[in-house]
Amino acid sequence: MKFEQFWSKLYSLDETTLQTLTQKKEFKSTFDKRYGVVEIIPSSTTLLRTITRDQFHKVWIVSKDVTKPFKTSHYGKITRNSSYIIAIMKYLLNGEKSE
Repeated sequence: MKFEQFWSKLYSLDETTLQTLTQKKEFKSTFDKRYGVVEIIPSSTTLLRTITRDQFHKVWIVSKDVTKPFKTSHYGKITRNSSYIIAIMKYLLNGEKSE
């Protein structure tokens, strides 16, 4: 799947509840069409976080070059939201690979 296709799929996030892959922490994710960002609300803190298209794209680029793309340690230096981004990517890709 190409990044533009993936980004379009993000529009379907409507208070979708997911879990981080490593620590299994629950969070709600929604796509805010007005601002073009993904909003995350972790169950543990209930503090809103926003994730920009640029953050997703940076993780996407790196994920194409690693053998285990859903391992959060690859992305820690890119964004503090990597655990949420990876969980969303895995959910929306559903077995497809990033191109």
